[in-house]
Amino acid sequence: MFRSWALDLPAGVELWRVQLPGRENRSREPACTRMREVIDALVPALLEGPPVALFGHSLGGLLAFELAAALHAHGAPLHWLFVSAARPPHVPDPYQLHRLPYAAFAKALRARGGVHEDILAHPELRELVLPLIRADLEVAETFLRAEPCALPVPITVCAAPADAVIPWEVTSGWRAYTTGAFERRAFEGDHFFVREHPELVRRCVWERLASLLAG
Repeated sequence: MFRSWALDLPAGVELWRVQLPGRENRSREPACTRMREVIDALVPALLEGPPVALFGHSLGGLLAFELAAALHAHGAPLHWLFVSAARPPHVPDPYQLHRLPYAAFAKALRARGGVHEDILAHPELRELVLPLIRADLEVAETFLRAEPCALPVPITVCAAPADAVIPWEVTSGWRAYTTGAFERRAFEGDHFFVREHPELVRRCVWERLASLLAG
């Protein structure tokens, strides 16, 4: 999904994509099911590198914030945090889809969208992909902070007012997670607007990083 982001990078920005266990060239590794597993694996890879800006969509938004919090605790420099179609970490996930039995889980994914119908209709593809989606949802749906934790990094929230998974009004809760600048950008589409309008989301991110670097 993020491969095209390398096409129009601002000068001075290098794109790093996170490849979680169980995906593509890591398909033989067991998928993570808890937030701490993912964060503990990512932090060492970034501690010795340049200052970072983080972008994540849906589960990736939660991962991006928790990674930012962990890096900040280690004294690593952070430039910006972009969270997209993600609930604030102190807001409980109301769905708990990962607990559903197989048939009900597949039905719920079909209703939510975001999974190609060919995958849901093909038994072998279902057996390959649905366990990964269930693991992702388990990470997202079991993670909860007791209260907000504000970081000294600007936060831009990308969200769709028509998103039926993460309501627009819920995303305002991200304001409590920064002591710096905060903004929300509205996009047309549903929960998967980052696939529908990748160039608009990309432009939102690149414009802010370009202005930061120019300053």
